[in-house]
Order: sequence, then structure tokens, then C-alpha cells
Amino acid sequence: MKVRFVFRPSESTATSAPGAIICRITVDKARKKFTTPISCLRRDWDAKSQRIKGTAKKARLDNAALSDIEADINRLYYDMERASDLVTAEVLFDAYQKKEQPRVTIVRAAELWHEQRLALMGKSITRTSYKDYQNKLGLLLMFLRGQRLVQALPD
Repeated sequence: MKVRFVFRPSESTATSAPGAIICRITVDKARKKFTTPISCLRRDWDAKSQRIKGTAKKARLDNAALSDIEADINRLYYDMERASDLVTAEVLFDAYQKKEQPRVTIVRAAELWHEQRLALMGKSITRTSYKDYQNKLGLLLMFLRGQRLVQALPD
């Protein structure tokens, strides 16, 4: 897996028009490109280091943003690899753009917590404690419905 940044010139005919910095993710020879929010002039771009030249405040901030993008994509890649997920450039891009983030409601979080409690029943918690957890979840659902807070209810 590689993450590269490439300068793309502006479509403007003016030579002093800033161009966009494109991020290119490559996984097993498959590529996915997207435009970063960073732009600069052609003369300010260092293609070898894939960073903006100079020490001006804007250059430092933009280079830090590029480093953050690269670090985020690398972290996502290694997390997916560790989880034995199929990693493609498209999947990695979607995860970076947070398209794959499931919506977890407060009720769903409570349900997941109760599932964990159920697994502990008889080991570290009693059946009575688990029944109390179930009753509290029921009260939470009843409260949310009564308040018409449907956005907090699971889909």
C-alpha cells in the first residue's frame, strides 16, 4: 500500500494560478485518487518529497495536513489488515471518507452492552443483575418513544 501526493495544475491559463494537491492511494496496483483541500503554486511544490517547499506558516500548516492525511490512511490500512479485512484502494478511500461508519444510536450501544452482560451472566454477574439491566433498557426505550426521540432509536 502506498500513499502519494501529486500536484495537479489548475485548468486556468494563468501561470500563477494555484493547483490542487491530489492524494493517490495504491493497493495491489489498484489506485484511487481524490483531491485534498490543499493547493499551491507549481514552483512551491517539491515532487520528490511530496510536500510544499518553504517554511512559511501556510506551507507548514499545509504540509502538516498532508502528513495527517497520510497517517490517517496508513492507520486505517493497518487496522483493516489486523482485522483480516479485504483491503482495496476503494475500501480504504471509503473508510477515510468515513462512508463505512455505521450509525450507532444510544439504544444500540446499550443493546451491545447488554449482550456483553449476558455473556457474563453466571460468571461474574448474577441473573438478577442481568434482569435489572434488561429492565433499564426497556425504560430507556419507553422514555425515548415517549419523548418522540426517534433519531435515538435503532434503525
